[in-house]
Amino acid sequence: MKNKIYQKIFEKISIYLPKEWLKIVFFAGYTEGSYSIKFFVKNNKHDYVDCFALPGISKTELIKLFMDIDKILSADRKDQGWSIFTMIIDNTGKIEVEFEYDEHSEDLITYEENWREKYLKQIRNKLVKIIYLNTWKTEIAVYKDVNEEHVVTYYLMPTDNTKPELLQTLGFQKNESKKWILQLDSPDNYNLTWDDVIDVEEINGILAIICEKDGLLSVNPAFGGSGMTLDSYYMALGTYGDFGDYVQIICPCGESWYFNQRKIPYGAKYEVPCDKCGTLIMRKKV
Repeated sequence: MKNKIYQKIFEKISIYLPKEWLKIVFFAGYTEGSYSIKFFVKNNKHDYVDCFALPGISKTELIKLFMDIDKILSADRKDQGWSIFTMIIDNTGKIEVEFEYDEHSEDLITYEENWREKYLKQIRNKLVKIIYLNTWKTEIAVYKDVNEEHVVTYYLMPTDNTKPELLQTLGFQKNESKKWILQLDSPDNYNLTWDDVIDVEEINGILAIICEKDGLLSVNPAFGGSGMTLDSYYMALGTYGDFGDYVQIICPCGESWYFNQRKIPYGAKYEVPCDKCGTLIMRKKV
């Protein structure tokens, strides 16, 4: 029975495959009320191509394809209770499958990122997590500067323990004194003080100040943009950028999320698919 399911999925995918391919890696992940389905094609010895980057196939076609595959998987998933399904097919017809039964309802995005590392051997493209409250004074120094107008600014500065090759990657720039610095927003901008800061860390490619005040935990950008509380914090994984690179997308079905539009040119129109219902949301970067 399961072999028939695998065959049906392959038949659905195969019409979009390039003439020459070595391997397909298929992913289906489910959380309460939503799912994520995608596949990757290996067409040479080294690289995998995301299904959304395959030539001759539109996002609309892929979303319809994934809705059809969801229907194929539905009965087996409900019967067996799995939450993650991975299928690997090579061009000789060999099939390998793996199931996971743990819920990833609040961490599916992070799970997918780790999944890519495991099955596609892709390294996560995001900032290195550089700072924790108990180690930042040995790895990164916080420097406070007060100018003649008594304006307070804060900087991150490297120490002897910081790898020099990481500085520019992490956003550091040389100041007039040729010292590597990264200016931080003051917590005062968010009606907070440095006493309220409990951590500074990287979250989804964003360097953020983690604060706690009156029992409320909040995430504020370490530089630029506007802060968001954890209760409403959701960002698609993307490349490094400011909080201003993210825009909120609201689907008619009620689903809401944040999308990284950093790579989209200003004035360009683009479509964002809703993971919950598959609707394509048209947006324009302004």
